[in-house]
Amino acid sequence: MASDAPVRFASVAVRDEGGYDIVRRGATRSECEVTVETSIDRIAGDLTKWPAARACQKAA
Repeated sequence: MASDAPVRFASVAVRDEGGYDIVRRGATRSECEVTVETSIDRIAGDLTKWPAARACQKAA
């Protein structure tokens, strides 16, 4: 069912040349953002804040 699809999701993959690919997708806005990061701490912080930032934008 389409209603079972997540509104937004992210994935993290290890790069062969070092670091990580981070893919963020938002279904409601058809957004897709791909970034490269080397710090696991930064990835964790960014992915924690990302949904909250989208929720604030939606409420505004």
